[in-house]
Amino acid sequence: MEKIKNFLKNKSVGYFIAAGTALFSLIVAIIFFVTYRNPDLATQMGNKAEGWVADTIGIFLLAGFVVELVVLALPEYRFIQIIALLMYALAFVKEVLIIPDFLAGLANGVMYNGGNLGFNFFLLFSLLAIVIAAIIPAFIGLYKKEEEATADMPIKGTPKIVRVSCGAAFLLAAVLVSTITSSVLTNGITNRGGNGGNSGSNQQPDKVDPITDRIREAAAAVEYNFDPESVIIKEHAAYAYSAADASDEVYFNEDYPSLSAGASTRAGHELVYLFEGIFSEGYHGGYGTYSANIYLWDDGLMSGKSNNDTFKGYWYNSSIDFGTDEGGTDIADCLNMVCGDSYSNFKSIQTDSVKGFYQRQGYVYLNPGWGGRSVVVSGYKYYPDVAMFIDTDQKTEFKVGDVFNREMDWAANKVIKNLNYTPIMEVDSVTWTYPEGMLDENNKFTAAGEYEIKAKWKGFEDSVTIKVA
Repeated sequence: MEKIKNFLKNKSVGYFIAAGTALFSLIVAIIFFVTYRNPDLATQMGNKAEGWVADTIGIFLLAGFVVELVVLALPEYRFIQIIALLMYALAFVKEVLIIPDFLAGLANGVMYNGGNLGFNFFLLFSLLAIVIAAIIPAFIGLYKKEEEATADMPIKGTPKIVRVSCGAAFLLAAVLVSTITSSVLTNGITNRGGNGGNSGSNQQPDKVDPITDRIREAAAAVEYNFDPESVIIKEHAAYAYSAADASDEVYFNEDYPSLSAGASTRAGHELVYLFEGIFSEGYHGGYGTYSANIYLWDDGLMSGKSNNDTFKGYWYNSSIDFGTDEGGTDIADCLNMVCGDSYSNFKSIQTDSVKGFYQRQGYVYLNPGWGGRSVVVSGYKYYPDVAMFIDTDQKTEFKVGDVFNREMDWAANKVIKNLNYTPIMEVDSVTWTYPEGMLDENNKFTAAGEYEIKAKWKGFEDSVTIKVA
């Protein structure tokens, strides 16, 4: 006890703040790991949490806690507190990336992102408090007098050598384990996300490649030479929506008047991006599902439909301010849409870059019939659909009496010309066919045997044979 008193007697308030920060970070980390996947990630952290690798919030918190312990054991080396601060800051940044969808849900009155709002606000403010608290010791120091810290810095004697060596080992382990684990998790999420444009780019490491020879042959049979990757549409300072308003300073596309609002096809023009979104909500005992689609054409015009509202306007992917490289060549640096005053709810639609099959994502106004809502629309560089397949998640063997949860376990996927694929968003557009007598009224398997299940979508079809023991 006397040694502890002697150790603490010359420590400043910064030392005790560091101790409190370490304890609080450990508590928050425990709460996070107990809660964030209970019962699943989307329920607690929101639908986009996996893309941001939310698991690393707890990992960096624990790493910060371990570093903070080293700080408390070796307070004379104040710079170590900066490393603890960095770990906490990384955890905070992750939550900052996740929280905007919760704020948007609050603003629109619909938590379309899912997730636990209270839990995420607890994390946000707790992590903010931890970061602020971690800054204080780094600046004011952990000793009452700086010269006392300087006097303790020399590494002399076996006890001091052992203490510094152990501290360095713990410090190195915390940083390496947290960064390596974060990297592994991030790479794992990316590999599952369907990035890239080559065949099999969506393939999970433990799954068979779903792009079969049948699908490759179907893709090869579809003639399509347009390259959406090469399209650059430059932003204009101002847009006109009638010829009368056009001038040298105000851009006007002569095809704008003839374009039908909500049109999904245009003669003589190619589709560059296709955006799609689904919104579901229950209201006064009813339940409705609504869709939104936006079509971006090769001449900079766009048209869209959000439930019963149709609109049209312009789009661009190369901004005036930042859409050039060092040589002055136009480059794609954004993707935004603008409409005229006659489409007041759609005057400005801005999108952000995302990973996976879809490359852009934004929010669009939607009216389900009882007030304004927002629907998330996801866009991909358009290539025509060439096939569909059933993703069973390797669940093809069952027993008599098992419940068949196809909606939960299976998904119908569409494949486009460049062999990228994604689950079909409008699930009701897929027609499923079961063999007669396979299931009873409770969706339970009635008899052993092999059964072929078929799915059809837009003229494409696929089938899977399951075994019931």
